[in-house]
Amino acid sequence: MKKLLLIAFVMLACTSCATILCGTKKKVTFDSDMRGTSAKMIIDGRMHQNVTFPYKVKIKRGFRDSEVRILAEGYESQTLYIDKTFNAWSLLNLADVAG
Repeated sequence: MKKLLLIAFVMLACTSCATILCGTKKKVTFDSDMRGTSAKMIIDGRMHQNVTFPYKVKIKRGFRDSEVRILAEGYESQTLYIDKTFNAWSLLNLADVAG
């Protein structure tokens, strides 16, 4: 019985642990040799205007990769993808569902 109570307590204490430990967003810094040039960035469909480098932004965590387009006058536009990987800490969020 004591073990069952201890397991229940640990599960409740770890509720949403991955969200608490890692957060729902990740801070990412973009850098370029275009320093001093104003650019536009489209991150997952959201426009960021008057971007200067280095540029820090928070990107939402998830299972789908993020698409980033960089546009600047006088430069060729670039598209890059940020690969997202599974975070094992998120398994602890299951304690919230089970509890």
